[in-house]
Amino acid sequence: SHTTVRLMYPEGAPRSTNEYQDTTMVALVVFKSLDLDWLTSVVTKQPLGFWSKLWFWREVVDDIPLKPESFRILHPEIIHRTGQVLKRYTMTQGNMVPTLGASAVVMALQVCDQVSLAGFGYDMRHPESRLHYYETIPMGAMKAQVVHDISAEKLFLRDLVSAGAVTDLTGAL
Repeated sequence: SHTTVRLMYPEGAPRSTNEYQDTTMVALVVFKSLDLDWLTSVVTKQPLGFWSKLWFWREVVDDIPLKPESFRILHPEIIHRTGQVLKRYTMTQGNMVPTLGASAVVMALQVCDQVSLAGFGYDMRHPESRLHYYETIPMGAMKAQVVHDISAEKLFLRDLVSAGAVTDLTGAL
């Protein structure tokens, strides 16, 4: 059997209800206290206040079509551990935030017997290709951002594949 856990933060929650069809569980990654208010509003189906919505850097969804028991909060230690591991791979100084993808792999390694990746990795040789399957943002957009060190993440993930800790189903790494 498999369990589909969708890690997200409020601004990254998919807008289409179709995106949640195969989702077993949503795990909220909390970056600010307002993220918890958003989760409460989504679970209780009570609208988030107008002023609260202004503090998000992009519009957030009001509804996720899942039962309340399908929601969890990701322990912040997962993000912290992922960041600590990535520091060994980075050439960049300063605090880099791990992507949700890398954090999801670390979480999966803690709770799953088997972890397989499909289409994971940043292929900058094709900057016009889609960054994610579910949106139209091109791969090249990752070059403009300064929050994530995708080169370090790719090295980390390749090491996990080499060590046999995860399986790369598509050879994208």
